[in-house]
Amino acid sequence: MIKITAILLVLTVALALVHGALAAETPNATITPAPTAVSAVFGFSEEVMKGVQREGFTIMQMVKTPEYTASAIAVKPEIKMHSHPDGNHVIYIVNGSGTGILDGKSYALKPGTIVHIPKGSTHTIKADGGEMQILDFAYPPFDPAKIMWITPNATITPAPTAASAVFNFGEEVVKGAQREGFTIIQMVKTPEYTASAIAVKPEIKMHSHPDGNHVIYIVNGSGTGILDGKSYALKPGTIVHIPKGSTHSIKAEGGEMQILDFAYPPFDPAKIMWITPTVTTTPGITQTPGEQPKAVPAFSSPVIPIAAVIGLVVLLRYKRRDR
Repeated sequence: MIKITAILLVLTVALALVHGALAAETPNATITPAPTAVSAVFGFSEEVMKGVQREGFTIMQMVKTPEYTASAIAVKPEIKMHSHPDGNHVIYIVNGSGTGILDGKSYALKPGTIVHIPKGSTHTIKADGGEMQILDFAYPPFDPAKIMWITPNATITPAPTAASAVFNFGEEVVKGAQREGFTIIQMVKTPEYTASAIAVKPEIKMHSHPDGNHVIYIVNGSGTGILDGKSYALKPGTIVHIPKGSTHSIKAEGGEMQILDFAYPPFDPAKIMWITPTVTTTPGITQTPGEQPKAVPAFSSPVIPIAAVIGLVVLLRYKRRDR
């Protein structure tokens, strides 16, 4: 009987070892499927220098998807009266100053000015004393070849259904509503997209957006971001493309970081998917978001000590009977 018991004990421990070994042989577990679009980080000042010449401006499209684009534009010296019959634009003045006319009204343009230009709105942009650099978000994607130029005496097209508007980032960002690690005010909100002013205080922890895509621009402050497992330095002028499903975190250094966020479809903070600091994906495998999964040694499996205890109890029981 003791021999039978010993055999059972050996089999139990062997099964436990197999369980632990199988758990330790899965080093590439993942948190979520990779997004279909590509996440990326850019520097505005580097990208705007690469622009292709057009009529009155140069343009470099950093982000181009079937639904939206993000472009660095340099106005030299003027983009004359025109409209975009094919899409909507939200522009942010990065450097330089000048004047804009939007649906018949004149506006001063300077760093921090945000302009919402719905499809069909007539507008001009004129730089003062050199050039004006602009970050442009467009939905659907911007095609410069489809610009509709308007002659001085042309008939103005009917007003668009969405409202054109001009904002100042510095004035808007202080109005933000408190969320977990950040404040937010949505300056532009349409059924298709949003443009928001966000202040990170002090950190937006690891999360993803299962409902939409984001392009963010760092306006003020600096810090660190983790995007799909890679760490990046964030500073004024940094542009980050965050496709739907990408895991990311943003941490401000020494105060707060202010961000301009363009989202398609519209950003709903209530739909953020927070990711817990440690995720167990497979028995014996643990993963911290932003890091590769780590295999736990096979002997740390809880099955092993349980099996050993059961085997020992069985062995002692039959030893007593043999006596």
